[in-house]
Amino acid sequence: MEIPLSEPGQWVAEVFVTDLEGLDSQSVYQNVSIVAPLEKDVVISFQWDEPIEGTSDGTLNGVLIHRFTETCAIEYRPKYQSPTLDVIGVVTTQTGEFTMTFDTDNINTNGTIYATCGLFSTSSDMVMVNLPVPPEPAGDSDLDGILDDVDQCNDTPQGEPVYQSGCSDSELDDDMDNVYNDKDQCPDTPSGELVDSNGCALSQKDTDGDGVSNADDNCPNTPSGESVDQDGCSNSQRDSDNDGIFNNVDQCPNTPQGESVDEFGCSDSQKEEPTPTRPKILALHGGGETASGLQFQQGMQDLMDALPGFDFVFGSTPESGNVWIKDPPGGKGEPTTDPDWADLSISYLDQMVIDNGPFYGILGYSQGAAMVPVYLANTANTFDKALMYNGYLPTTHEGLIDTIDAVAPFSISAMIFSGENDDNFKNLAPALANKFTNSLDVHSPTADHHLPYQSDSTFDTIVDFILDGLQPFEKEDSWLCQDGQGDWVKDLNGEGNSYTANTRGAGQSGGGGGSGPWFQCDVSVTMTNSEMQINSNAIPNHNWLSAFAANADEQDMDWTIPLNPVEDTSGGHNSANCPAANGAYECAPDRGAVAVAVNGVPIFGPEEGPGGDAVALEYLYFNEDRQPIDLGYCGAHNGPAGVHYHYDAMCQFWDDPNGETIVNYDYTDLDSTTHSPIIGWAFDGYPIYAMYGWDENGQVIPLKSSYEVERTSEGGDQGYNGIDDWNYVNGMGDLDQCNGRFAATPEYPEGTYYYVSTPISGSSKTVVNTDGDTVPMIGFPYFLLCYHGVADMSNANSGGGGGGGGGGGPPGGQAMVLYEHMPELLEETRDLNFDFKKLLWNSSYLWLAIIGLVLFFHKRK
Repeated sequence: MEIPLSEPGQWVAEVFVTDLEGLDSQSVYQNVSIVAPLEKDVVISFQWDEPIEGTSDGTLNGVLIHRFTETCAIEYRPKYQSPTLDVIGVVTTQTGEFTMTFDTDNINTNGTIYATCGLFSTSSDMVMVNLPVPPEPAGDSDLDGILDDVDQCNDTPQGEPVYQSGCSDSELDDDMDNVYNDKDQCPDTPSGELVDSNGCALSQKDTDGDGVSNADDNCPNTPSGESVDQDGCSNSQRDSDNDGIFNNVDQCPNTPQGESVDEFGCSDSQKEEPTPTRPKILALHGGGETASGLQFQQGMQDLMDALPGFDFVFGSTPESGNVWIKDPPGGKGEPTTDPDWADLSISYLDQMVIDNGPFYGILGYSQGAAMVPVYLANTANTFDKALMYNGYLPTTHEGLIDTIDAVAPFSISAMIFSGENDDNFKNLAPALANKFTNSLDVHSPTADHHLPYQSDSTFDTIVDFILDGLQPFEKEDSWLCQDGQGDWVKDLNGEGNSYTANTRGAGQSGGGGGSGPWFQCDVSVTMTNSEMQINSNAIPNHNWLSAFAANADEQDMDWTIPLNPVEDTSGGHNSANCPAANGAYECAPDRGAVAVAVNGVPIFGPEEGPGGDAVALEYLYFNEDRQPIDLGYCGAHNGPAGVHYHYDAMCQFWDDPNGETIVNYDYTDLDSTTHSPIIGWAFDGYPIYAMYGWDENGQVIPLKSSYEVERTSEGGDQGYNGIDDWNYVNGMGDLDQCNGRFAATPEYPEGTYYYVSTPISGSSKTVVNTDGDTVPMIGFPYFLLCYHGVADMSNANSGGGGGGGGGGGPPGGQAMVLYEHMPELLEETRDLNFDFKKLLWNSSYLWLAIIGLVLFFHKRK
């Protein structure tokens, strides 16, 4: 039976039946209880689909969980908004799925989801939600390409480029100096420093562009291009010695305080001994040519060969196209009027003078010659000579010509050269010559557009012109100790050594002061047309050590030195004492005077009295068993005829930088950066120089002997036989068989033959000395072995003969170490049984001397 009622409760059911004929049976009544089914509370399950990009509609999707989903309803109630904005969801009755879509721009996403369900009993559920929505896309209000949410500068001016921060340079001040970056020319100003309107502090500005900031620049207006020190000052702004002459002009930078100076910053005390320098000529190549092109022109090579004492410095134009003066922009038919047209080349040459000068002369070839008057008219630099080859005036540059005319005529001594076969330029030489008041016009009958060759008839004229401007060397001035101005000196015998003290001396306590005896070097010079006549007292200009021959004293010596030496071409000489000369030159005496030092002291040959090499003995090349010999400082000692040198003599010009005395003398303390001075004169009239000279490139080098000792490995007798133990090897060193060379010197820039005092040999061989040590080869013959010129041999008698200096052996048996000059003060001396101060150098005592020596050697045995 089916009851049509579904409402729960207590019911009475009337039950009857009806038959087929429609008759009803008696009713029966039955109590019926209808119980409602169990209905659990509704549960909301959902998900939120937020609006997609470009829309504002979000959707709630979900399921209502309930037994009777067909009874369910759901809605979204936005918080704080009118119920009219409630969103009614659409529910699928069979499944309970629902959906609600609404506009998040209009409906608050913060609200409540509310659902009800129930057939017999109603249940509800609600969920409070804050539905997320995507943020509003950030704008770019200043249109700088950076969204506002990250843009640190929202008002960037239109069009200005910005950084990732959204800020432009006009909005930033990175160094916080109150000047924005776009105006700040000094972006890294140190904190706290005051700046100008450009954002620059003094520490950041370099107004004169010298590389030193204004804060540190003590010279704020340095001329452009000049090198500066750490204080920002160039040589043209500094006066280091406070003499009123800036350093760039000051040729004497260490003027003593208070001394008056000349225009070059030199006081009288600084002009006495100028440093020898090679004269320099600044050479300018032709237009379209290079510096090397001019240098290797045959005529230039010939000129350089004729002037070995000169340095030629070849400039190279800074202008493009290898020209000193650019052509006019419109061609040579449209001359320039700009007086500054050649300023780049002028500045370059000014710097050349600063870096390489001073220059004796300026030389120009072709356009380089045209540049010479342009430069002379625009510079304060001066030259003694101007040499212009195949040149012309730059007439296509009227501004330059105007400047030349404003200064011309130039008073500089000038030479204008032209060649007969130089058709394009020879007729331009006179106009160029007219700009000089003192020009030598040289026209070659054979030359073309090039410097004249050595074979050209005009070549010697030009060489003489160049040399004529040099300060002539006065041989008289080479002598020391003149006019009573010689140094007061001492014989150091007995002072800290075992030698017998010297008790003689004219100035016992005089000019030298302190304890005597004192001596004074004295030289007098008389010049004739053909010779120098020298008188000296043979006292050195430095302290010396007489060694065994004690009591050195003043002498009275006369020397005659030819003024104009003549090369010896006669031949046929005895070559016993100079085998390598092979009779071509006269041998110098093996013992006794061969030359005279410029302090008036004789220079002796290499051998000592018994015939051994006195210098080799000092270096322990052999043992001397015939007569005790010892050399003192600077290779000097005393002998029968007074003090003389066997070696070195370079200490005449020694001025120790540490203020030490002759006891500490070593030739390595001599100036090795400049050409050595003349230290003596040979009897043939040729000078003797100390060991440093110029090579073929003008560089200073130590000059080396070309001799080596014959025996170099056995030890014990190398040099025992004197000259005979030495061999000449041609080309091994720098010097010839006489120990000389032909080369330029400061006194002879055109070149001369001269001898050299050198302690070193060009030999690579070594010597085993008497101590068994291996030592280098020494520089035999030390001064000279033969005369390259015709010698006045009467001088040999003035200096005394014989080796002299005998009387004992080398004290202490100490070896001479090569390049440490001479045995120094002697700490221990052999006990000699005779006293040389009692031995008179007189032939009447000859037998007494012989007997003494016999007894001496007998005792040694």
